[in-house]
Amino acid sequence: MNRIAAQAVSLEIAGRLILDAVSMESGPGRFTGIIGPNGVGKSTLLRIMAGLLSPTRGEALLNGSPVSRLGARALARELAYLPQETQIDFAFPAWEVVMMGRHPHLGRFSVEGRRDEEAVRRAMELTGTLHLAEQPVTTLSGGERQMTFLAKTLAQEPNVLLLDEPISALDLNHQLRALNLIRSLCREGMAAIAVLHDLNLAARYCDELVLLARGRVLAMGSPRAVLTPANLKEAYGVTAMVRTDPLTGCPHVVAFDDPSESRDDRRFHVLAGGGTAGPTLAQLVRRGASVTVGPVEERDPDAQLARALGLPVLTYPPFHHLPDGILQEAGEWLNRADLILAAPVPLGPANAALERLLKGRQVLPLGPRPQTQALLLTDLLPQKPANLEHILAS
Repeated sequence: MNRIAAQAVSLEIAGRLILDAVSMESGPGRFTGIIGPNGVGKSTLLRIMAGLLSPTRGEALLNGSPVSRLGARALARELAYLPQETQIDFAFPAWEVVMMGRHPHLGRFSVEGRRDEEAVRRAMELTGTLHLAEQPVTTLSGGERQMTFLAKTLAQEPNVLLLDEPISALDLNHQLRALNLIRSLCREGMAAIAVLHDLNLAARYCDELVLLARGRVLAMGSPRAVLTPANLKEAYGVTAMVRTDPLTGCPHVVAFDDPSESRDDRRFHVLAGGGTAGPTLAQLVRRGASVTVGPVEERDPDAQLARALGLPVLTYPPFHHLPDGILQEAGEWLNRADLILAAPVPLGPANAALERLLKGRQVLPLGPRPQTQALLLTDLLPQKPANLEHILAS
């Protein structure tokens, strides 16, 4: 069945609630990532599912049976666990370390046979560590050691794989190799759960994500459903933009550090288009301002950026004049704004209706205006561009 689950798992230590009624599961063919800030119980949850910790309430289930009721050998034949830190004090050759993964399959007085050697060789070939077979594990680099211990877990030939930060010590090439390997094993029927800190790699390789915050599940589902600006703000306390990577088609997160300046609680409306409003939108969002955007063509880079930042954006079909309904709604958004900012967007004849909409309103231009904008809005905008830093400081 290859199914592992946490069912309403809670853990309290010394009066501190580490995990609070956490439920999640993974099944055959699924690669599940556990993400979240430091100290929210990600590794603790994985250890409970591996049978290494007993929860205060709830239970971990392997194929429907409580993990706590399974013997260590029976559990190890079905489930392999790779901890965050691997410590070994003796200079065993890497081959022997990987062979330790075969212990659950050996009797008390049995010796390794051909079947075990084949499993070890395959695991080391898959992880690219076979050339390290004779080297003492104590002489390996951190990344080489991590790949060797990954080979040890694979030599167990488990149906369920639990990995705690399996790529933390790896260079980029080996990160991709390890994640590709895990995903390919899942496609063969294995179930895998990994604690990951790189959100973009998690989004690229995992079938589903579980986002933990303050010991609880904040969000769970596909990477696109979980990695939203609102979820990332609540979990990590950062402002983030989430866009679709044009090469992978997966969500891509760009996080911004929170500035030391005080928050700006004013409402801004930004006239955008042509990809000209990016820095303005990012800076306003970082300051905690309420921002609306538009009207802008629905495929415009600024429309995509506004959506990636989680901002309300008013769009209309490309190569069309502004529909009356959009103009009316834009007027309502402008009425609610404390300040109207115009990015240096070229406005052509299709946007001529904006001239009527903006008359009588104070609009602050940002950056040099294209000639088309200067001609269209010459009576509405000051000739000297405004400085956003000065606006935010006022």
